[in-house]
Amino acid sequence: MVVSRLRGRLFDLASHDSKEFGALSFYGALRSQLYALDSNFFLYSLNRSDKISGGRVNPVSSPNSELIRFPALSFDQGWLGVIESMDGLSRPSRLGVKKGFYSRVVLVDSNGNRFQVVDAKKVRTLFSFSFRAFLGLIGGNPIWQMELKLGPPAKASLDEVKQLISDRFKSNEEYWDEMSQFEEFRDRIAAANSLDEVFIALKEARLF
Repeated sequence: MVVSRLRGRLFDLASHDSKEFGALSFYGALRSQLYALDSNFFLYSLNRSDKISGGRVNPVSSPNSELIRFPALSFDQGWLGVIESMDGLSRPSRLGVKKGFYSRVVLVDSNGNRFQVVDAKKVRTLFSFSFRAFLGLIGGNPIWQMELKLGPPAKASLDEVKQLISDRFKSNEEYWDEMSQFEEFRDRIAAANSLDEVFIALKEARLF
């Protein structure tokens, strides 16, 4: 009952404020929690400012991760994300792991190198004093620290990257329609002449 009421309140708040903020950051964070509570969404990561068990958690090294130039695009189960370190990918929810999230994760870094996650192992459960972590705990969906193994890099062309992004737009049209001036943003991605321009567009849209 408590979770149901909280979910309803967050949905009302997210639906109202997303249009005023004109970006996906606030709405997306709340929406992630709503899906996690419903056991349908697969991943959310901690903010950099979140405190884990009273302090910062030491990062877990991931083989081949030192080859990645951040920021990097993350493509997974029809969704698009931008990560600035491996923390953004190695701290999923429990449900994310159980639903096989890592079986389809692809990264494209700022150099245009493409990486596939080929293995993921749980290291420990993370505890945070943040509101997002609290929602995960009461929903039975705590945050896990994972060690990831990445396959060798392969080069991704600009056209391939733009197609991957376009496919994610189409897969989740309702989500992206909440973004102010989405059509302009989508056209800017499509017209980009370099990967740098893609990341600039994402940055200015406040997606990282």
